[in-house]
Amino acid sequence: MRETRRDPGSVDEACADELSLEVERLRGMLLQAAKLAELGTRVAALVHEMNQPLVAIKAFAQMIGAQCEDEATSRRAVFIEQQAGVLVSLVDRIRTHTRMDTKEGTAHLGDVASRVVELLDHLLRRAGVDLVIEIEPESLILPLDEVQLQQVLVNLLTNAFDAVEEQEDRRVRLAGSETANKEILLTVSDTGVGIPEDLRERVLDPFFTTKDPERGTGLGLPICKEIANAHGGDLTIRRCEEPSLGGKDKGYRTVVEVRLPSVVEPPAEGLEKGGTL
Repeated sequence: MRETRRDPGSVDEACADELSLEVERLRGMLLQAAKLAELGTRVAALVHEMNQPLVAIKAFAQMIGAQCEDEATSRRAVFIEQQAGVLVSLVDRIRTHTRMDTKEGTAHLGDVASRVVELLDHLLRRAGVDLVIEIEPESLILPLDEVQLQQVLVNLLTNAFDAVEEQEDRRVRLAGSETANKEILLTVSDTGVGIPEDLRERVLDPFFTTKDPERGTGLGLPICKEIANAHGGDLTIRRCEEPSLGGKDKGYRTVVEVRLPSVVEPPAEGLEKGGTL
């Protein structure tokens, strides 16, 4: 009979290594919890101080827009009022500690995309980005309110602009369409270097970022995913393995996909089930 001997010392070393890894894991979890607690405290204080200035900015923008006779200045005042309204709405959500509301209405993708492009124009110019927008049909409606849709577009486009800024080919594409499964597919593609496979899931974790600290908080993608999930959809990231392929996908390396349920139009008045006018 062959005798097998176990070295107690080696078992202890293995246990020690395992315990050490577990301690590191728990330490990381505690650190993350502490970050969230600290963030919550700071956000509560910040929100309290932000509300009144934002309301004042919105009110003065309304007043300037109403009194100004110059069309260009009046248009800028309306834009300032709209963006102040977006911030007031976001502040209200944080103050009431509500989760994403799925009953707040719908938004026209083309209209919101136009406003977002105007808002991010300085980033477009700085990075020298060639932005292409493809929405089919043009009247595409998403089951998000305009504030949430703007959040999603600003975060995804800003990430894409950052990804291509150092590239020779600086193209970003925003596309919206209806799929054969009656889903709405919103995609943002870029010609950056791409996200490594081992980081593709981690970039969706809060506070994880591949950017320099002064340029990234690690909250943009998680917020977008939360918004999509709250409305019955999802956000995923895929890498185009062969960016040299021809056609409209040529050169794109990273694609962020947001899938949402289609908007159900209410039946027209005067129509009964199965009837016609």
